[in-house]
Amino acid sequence: MARSKQDDLLAVLSAGHIGQSRSIGGAALAARLDVTVRTIRALVRGLRENAVAVCGSPETGYFIAETSEELEGTCKLLEIHGIHQLEVAARMRKTTLPELLGQLKLST
Repeated sequence: MARSKQDDLLAVLSAGHIGQSRSIGGAALAARLDVTVRTIRALVRGLRENAVAVCGSPETGYFIAETSEELEGTCKLLEIHGIHQLEVAARMRKTTLPELLGQLKLST
């Protein structure tokens, strides 16, 4: 059975990119896997949704968390982005963030 691109990305990151000091840029990953940078972002999102501790930013590149601090930094960044998106949704609905949050029904 052929490996998926997500499996390929995880293999590349696990083989040599553990810890921020060993990060690799999105463009370099894309070239290595013969995909677009946009696809790399989607693959990273998929790995994260499957609880793989893929960290990174445009400044650092991508890497597997080596320390709890690296993981926490990425989680904080994701939370900030999530809150920002909720703030945008609230403005578009002409409501406040607390009101929007009260209206949300989160699946469990």
